[in-house]
Amino acid sequence: MKISIWLAGIASLLLFGNIADSASSILLFGIADSVFSPFQIGFFLLLFAFVLAVLYAFAFRLQSKKLELRERELGHDLLDKTNQLEIATKELKRVRTIDSLTEVANRKVFHEFLDREWRRGSRYHMPLSLIFVDIDYFKAYNENNGHEAGDECLKRIATVLKQTAARGGDLVARYGEEEFGVILADTDNKSASYLAEEMRRKVQTLGLSSSRTSTSKGVTISLGVATVFPSQDRNPQSFIALADKALTQAKHSGRNQIVNTDAETQAES
Repeated sequence: MKISIWLAGIASLLLFGNIADSASSILLFGIADSVFSPFQIGFFLLLFAFVLAVLYAFAFRLQSKKLELRERELGHDLLDKTNQLEIATKELKRVRTIDSLTEVANRKVFHEFLDREWRRGSRYHMPLSLIFVDIDYFKAYNENNGHEAGDECLKRIATVLKQTAARGGDLVARYGEEEFGVILADTDNKSASYLAEEMRRKVQTLGLSSSRTSTSKGVTISLGVATVFPSQDRNPQSFIALADKALTQAKHSGRNQIVNTDAETQAES
């Protein structure tokens, strides 16, 4: 039999995918050589068309699987990129709000927090206290012991302040080179004074060696405390000036002490 002729037609079908042309070739070859009957040719054409359809379906399914896998990979990549972006955003926010050395809030956050608590205290008639903390003779300590020792001193004192003023309504911020501001929301003068004394005592017990005199017991801090009831008649700037004045008095009075200013008590007297 002229099987080769039949196979030639099938090859045309598989290679070129044109069933009509391939069928014509097979029919022509088949008629010419009288090898297969039309029924046989039709049957084999249908059979191979079915096989080809199955192959196409398999190829389509395989391609779909590849696309699905690729889609998942892209989804994972997108999720990773999103997570990285969120982490970068949080880090950027942290850098903008935190003092890099001491890991407490920076001065910008201090003023934002004070303004917010001032409005809240004015609305609900709640006391607001502020403690300014200055490291005694820090410039001399920094010059004589080196900047690394000075940085370590700042970090350790900042840690003490954070641990002492640790409520949700408290904020410790680096206000100047060796100065910190502690905002105490909904805190009266008595409680603020108690916390200030705790800060002073804990810093002194750190035992940081002072370079000013050989007889010094260690690094100390001076503190100015102010308490007000925020209102429209006052503003945060005057409150800051009040606490700063108390701090100046503490430093001029010998340092390592607390000067307290209660605006309400003064107003009553």
